[in-house]
Amino acid sequence: MGLFKKEERIFNPVTGQVVAIEGVHDELFSSKTLGDGFGIFPTDSSVYAPVEGKVIFIFPKK
Repeated sequence: MGLFKKEERIFNPVTGQVVAIEGVHDELFSSKTLGDGFGIFPTDSSVYAPVEGKVIFIFPKK
């Protein structure tokens, strides 16, 4: 293991299907205006956050 080797893990905040950012139903995100990434189409209503708090609004799937 090198001195500067770093391991990163990404956990989904919601159970669902991971899709390419171009498949997200939002022009701002799918055009990568805000950068690269991915989307998740949720399959249930539970959403988890890496911090303490409440999710008070989720945009509906179109």
